Amino acid sequence: MNPTISDSRRRNCTLSKDCGALVPVEVVDWAIQPKSNFKDIIVPEEKLKKIRIIPVETIEEVLKEALDWKGKEKILNLIMKNK
Repeated sequence: MNPTISDSRRRNCTLSKDCGALVPVEVVDWAIQPKSNFKDIIVPEEKLKKIRIIPVETIEEVLKEALDWKGKEKILNLIMKNK
């Protein structure tokens, strides 16, 4: 069985100009953002304190953060070891 996106994470999305749409900060509590685009985040500082920005550089880091790995830690370790 493959790891699945948890219900709590399914409601969240990336705050990036690349996605073509800006997402109101009120609807997210975390966001995955490429490290190279980190400076492109346009969020008032008081709202930025309410969300967790996860900077990533690789697809392996995205998978680690976006999926629920409970019970699948061995697979995650293999993925992270080979990055």
